[in-house]
Amino acid sequence: MALAVLPDRSVIHTARNGTVRRTDAAGNISVIGNIPVYPHDEEGLRGVGVAPGFASNRFVYLYYAPPLSTPAGDAPASGTAATWATGQGVNRLSRFTLNANHTVNGTYSIPAGNLFAPGTPNTRPESYAMGLRNPFRIGVDKVTGVVYVGDYGPDAGTPSATRGQVEFNRVTSAGNYGSTRTGSATPPRSRHGRPRGDEDA
Repeated sequence: MALAVLPDRSVIHTARNGTVRRTDAAGNISVIGNIPVYPHDEEGLRGVGVAPGFASNRFVYLYYAPPLSTPAGDAPASGTAATWATGQGVNRLSRFTLNANHTVNGTYSIPAGNLFAPGTPNTRPESYAMGLRNPFRIGVDKVTGVVYVGDYGPDAGTPSATRGQVEFNRVTSAGNYGSTRTGSATPPRSRHGRPRGDEDA
């Protein structure tokens, strides 16, 4: 569960199954939205944030795994490229509008400056950063606008200097931050989240 406090002192809080609730200053709780999610394992609706300019734009941000066509159950432990392709889900940070009655508008808008221009083949214009293996926490520096992402590396099984690491990445611009897959062959990337070589945005 994640939560964010609104200017009127009410609190938006989320559940992994996609339910968004609001608790007002008097303690009354109501369901204000339901976001379709892929809820397996550590996925689902995992974060909520309130825009600094909420008083005028009423923007809230939700971090979640959309259902897409990802099959249920654990990802395969081995197989071909086609096997891995079945489990290529995403995590998405989307901007929603909180209506005047405090319900979540079911649509979202896409700001300019993301990784892929609208219409780029085989991409989505919502993408801002890619190459993160398993991001589970996101924070934004309100002064600089820099995004900090907590990310899990591949499982180690045994003590290892290169696997089984939890790191945070500093995302300063739209870009590819290194990791290309979720399995054992995850390539190295900067601990500070700087895009590698010619992948720089």
